[in-house]
Amino acid sequence: MKKLMLMAVASGMFLAGASVVPAQQSSVEDRLKALEQQAQENKGLKERVKKLEDENEALKKQVADLGGAPALKPGEVPKDAGVKVGVGNLKLDGLMQVWFMHDPTRTFGAKANAENTFRLRRGEIKLSGDIMPDIGFDIMIDPAKLLSVNQQTSAGVVTNVSVNQNSAILQDLDVRLRFTKMFPEIAGFAPNLEAIIGQQKTPITEEGYRSSAKLDLVERSQIGRTFGDRRSTGLLLKDSYQYVDYYVGVFNDGFLLNDVDNNNAKTFAGHLVLKPLPDWRVGAFGQAGDTGASNADQDRWGFDTQYERDRISFKAEYAHGRDGTVNSQGFYLQPGYYLIKDKLQLVGRYDWFDPNNDTSHNEIQEISGALNWYFYKHNAKFQFEYMCRINQAPPAGVHENEDVLLMNLQTAF
Repeated sequence: MKKLMLMAVASGMFLAGASVVPAQQSSVEDRLKALEQQAQENKGLKERVKKLEDENEALKKQVADLGGAPALKPGEVPKDAGVKVGVGNLKLDGLMQVWFMHDPTRTFGAKANAENTFRLRRGEIKLSGDIMPDIGFDIMIDPAKLLSVNQQTSAGVVTNVSVNQNSAILQDLDVRLRFTKMFPEIAGFAPNLEAIIGQQKTPITEEGYRSSAKLDLVERSQIGRTFGDRRSTGLLLKDSYQYVDYYVGVFNDGFLLNDVDNNNAKTFAGHLVLKPLPDWRVGAFGQAGDTGASNADQDRWGFDTQYERDRISFKAEYAHGRDGTVNSQGFYLQPGYYLIKDKLQLVGRYDWFDPNNDTSHNEIQEISGALNWYFYKHNAKFQFEYMCRINQAPPAGVHENEDVLLMNLQTAF
């Protein structure tokens, strides 16, 4: 009897175990099916996300093609963008400078009896681009320039009036030939050789050739205003190496803007820059030419240096000029220091100029101190400059010692 009972119990346990195994198999299969379904759903979600990303990029491109731009976050600066053109590419740049000044010397544009005034100093608009990778162009106008006229008189009567082309708004108009890109085989000895043909700045004085957007004080020094920042039509060759840059060119005489030459002679000008250290540059420049129907001499020569590292800067320059029989010369020393790095800069300058070496007691000194606040580099800045101007031979109505205040609010893009 006991054996029969044991056999019955064993048979029951066996049958129970046999019924549990199929149930467990069914549960595992259901879970696998559920995981496979979830994987398929995840794959579908990924495909939908990818499709949405592609649609977003396509919409961004459409906005860019229409001239729009995505919204910027606070403090974010928009990236540079080109302009769509028929052939090649086109870039738009601009420089806007609005001044307020107290100028009893009438040196910086103020008129008699109006020494406190606002002034639209610059409104440069520049188009540049490439027709091909090795052929480019530039054209720049400045609508803020004051138009003036030339008058011819006879017996006190005006007989002819014409526009002074030097006051016309057209500043630059040139074509660029990038020889290194045209002829890659010369890259070993001419890594960045380029020719600029047309109306452009001549490479005389470092400060004069520098962009007006990157001036450390409100206005250039006396030699920068007198000898530099001049334009003429001609051909300029330039190249840049690791330790040396050079500029050499031939131009129409007399710095005649928007006009042909007035004699058969030409002006030769050049600037050699040595870069012994990444933060230090030393240069020498020169010019030899004639001007006018009488072929009067118009020569320039000088040297310059710039040192900029971290918060400290120092710049200095000397220049000598000869116009006909008149010799002139000048120099400046200019230290600078960032009180707040890349934001608030203190700049000082001692500037001395002798407009005629053969005349005594006619020297001019400009002793300046300036504060520059950079909202965003040179693209948005405010400059405040105080100047003590000492002119040993002042014009009528101007004192020998005068205080000048110059303020500049600038945007550049």
